Amino acid sequence: MRIDLHVTLTENRKLEDILCRVEQLLIQGGMMAKSFADLQASVTANTNASRSMLAVLQGIVEKLKQCETVTDFETVTTELDASTKALTDAAVANTPAAPPA
Repeated sequence: MRIDLHVTLTENRKLEDILCRVEQLLIQGGMMAKSFADLQASVTANTNASRSMLAVLQGIVEKLKQCETVTDFETVTTELDASTKALTDAAVANTPAAPPA
């Protein structure tokens, strides 16, 4: 079976335009996929940071619940004072920057 295809210059130009647009869509799709992957990674990091902070706070609450004497409270206070900088640094490091105005 023989198929003959005749393309005029006008049709050829239309095909080139279509191909160009398809290529642009593929590029945009790739950029969107990367942006989506970056967003997923950011959400995962923030979720992990939130879970870590929640675990720390729950641990503090449990320690406070177990305190029975002033000395127990002083011990917990000393432990909190010792870890405050590390907790603050971790919270700041895992807090996304505000978007530019």
